[in-house]
Amino acid sequence: MQASEPKAFSIQHSIYDGIEWITYTPQQRRFETPILMQHGMWHGAWCWQLWQELFAEWGWESHAISLPGHAGSPTQRPVYFCTLGYYLQFLKNAVQRLPCKPILMGHSMGGALLQWYFKYIDHDVPAAVLVAPWDLRGNLKDGAFLRWLRLDPLGVLLVSLLGSTRPYIRTPKQAAKKLISAKSVYTPEELHARLSPESVWACISTLRLFGLLRSR
Repeated sequence: MQASEPKAFSIQHSIYDGIEWITYTPQQRRFETPILMQHGMWHGAWCWQLWQELFAEWGWESHAISLPGHAGSPTQRPVYFCTLGYYLQFLKNAVQRLPCKPILMGHSMGGALLQWYFKYIDHDVPAAVLVAPWDLRGNLKDGAFLRWLRLDPLGVLLVSLLGSTRPYIRTPKQAAKKLISAKSVYTPEELHARLSPESVWACISTLRLFGLLRSR
């Protein structure tokens, strides 16, 4: 029987102040600066798994957090009332919990959240990586809304009526159509089972970044 190679990293799942943390710690750490990862709409810390494994093999410690009501984080406010400004405090708290300022990574809505963090909290970070971030100026301009409408007219109508973006990913087929490619590591059913509800106000509140809305 051939002995298996020792794992290059350890994984820790924790809950701090109602927020899920998934931490990957390399056995041989090469870099002192940690990486903090912020997921996008509907997702959770789970979506960073392959990234965290890769970075851990390279010697980076990384932390992925789930916003309230997403993945392993319990709901702290009804989803309908969750805005980007509300989520911002949890990202701020996560940064402050770490022993030193991290490299920040944000995907999709998480990329927008990072931009809010730089504008309203602190722009002095070691580095930032935006992965397919929201184009904040283009979300409601340049025909973006019409593209969303053509992609799923019923979904847009239900989102408008219910104030929740969940109808836009209401089935595995619809979720896969908008979020993954044919070569994804997740099947449509696996992806859909992991997705969380999200408020439409999280989208609308991004306009505040450019002074178009003044309240959070």
